[in-house]
Parts: sequence; C-alpha cells; structure tokens
Amino acid sequence: MNYKSSEIEQILFDKQIQTYTRIMDLINRDFDNMDEERLSILLRNCIDMFGDIQIHIKNMKSREMYY
Repeated sequence: MNYKSSEIEQILFDKQIQTYTRIMDLINRDFDNMDEERLSILLRNCIDMFGDIQIHIKNMKSREMYY
C-alpha cells in the first residue's frame, strides 16, 4: 500500500502520542515503586516526545492557516 507523506506523518504522530500516553500511564501507575534510573529514562523520553509533539502541533496549526 502506498501512502502520501502527510499520511505517513500522521501515522507516526499518532504512534508517538500513543507511546507518550503509555509511558505517562506507566510512570503514574508505578511511580512509587520505580527505581531512579528507569524513572529518569522514561521521563527523558517523555520530555523529548513532548517537545516533538508540540512542534508537530505548531506545524499543523500553521498549515491550517494557509489552507
């Protein structure tokens, strides 16, 4: 199946949102029992993904202004 680049971008964005949500749910559920190293890794990943998500949302809003 062939996808347009915008479709691929949307699929990847959706997967990133799902991954971000799963990590945050894991942190919220096991925060008290999680060792510091694991928590640090998960939080670093969430921070990186949050930045990427915000950039993507900003780009989407920018595109919407021109269409």
